Amino acid sequence: MKFCPSCVLCHEVGDSSGNTVEDCGRRHLPEVDLQAKEIIEYHGYTAEEHDVTTVDGYIIRLHRIPVSIENAGNTAVLLLHGLAASSTSFITNEPKQCLAFLLADRGYDVWLGNVRGNLFCQQHRSLTSEDPKFWRFRFV
Repeated sequence: MKFCPSCVLCHEVGDSSGNTVEDCGRRHLPEVDLQAKEIIEYHGYTAEEHDVTTVDGYIIRLHRIPVSIENAGNTAVLLLHGLAASSTSFITNEPKQCLAFLLADRGYDVWLGNVRGNLFCQQHRSLTSEDPKFWRFRFV
């Protein structure tokens, strides 16, 4: 069996009190335990959440980093992640390395979209996420 020498796997070992990060020798990042709106606010930006109901009843949460009053009227930008991701894809790094924050810093009205079935789209007008019908949708 061959292993890639440049790949290092760090297995988190937990104890009864839930301590795992220190066991792995990594520092704990506060954002790890935060939701998208909280991450945005943690980095000093204003954050909003907007729920949008689709024609077929899915409720999708959008996150917004609005422009400041002095930049009101500037262009809006919608960032939409790839499959199997969420709006947090654009805010999970340092602000100077995150597209959402970089755009906000340049005066854009930033909207972060989500797709059906991810963490921010687990609601429906009449179905629960435990109902198999909830998961019968298409991305077309």
